[in-house]
Amino acid sequence: MFDQHHYHRHDTTHRTTITEQRAPTDESVRILRDMEDRAEKKVLAAVRVENTPVDMVIHKQMDVLNRAYQYACIFKINGKQMRADFIDKSSDRNRATIAVGIRDAVAKQIANVITAEAMQAAFNHFDFDY
Repeated sequence: MFDQHHYHRHDTTHRTTITEQRAPTDESVRILRDMEDRAEKKVLAAVRVENTPVDMVIHKQMDVLNRAYQYACIFKINGKQMRADFIDKSSDRNRATIAVGIRDAVAKQIANVITAEAMQAAFNHFDFDY
């Protein structure tokens, strides 16, 4: 009864395919960022606001994670191109609120540029060494 020996032998071949997945290189990330920048410039140049004294482009993009809309306003004043961004996080999206928000963002950007140039010119006349 105990004098029998059992040998279990398995002659099977098992093949495993290994796929190498590499992280993106610095060059591929640079190319991706370049493509994204060029695409953004094309989109921003597509929506034109006409019949105004200022050349202006407005682009609307939804931010899904934050449940908000982002508005980018590209405009030129005296040949200088500027950008103002407005983020609308409110749940009641009416045109008047959005228009006022974009207007305020543009006004703030213009005021910052004018004030920065004026302050720089004014501070050149002061002597801060006492």
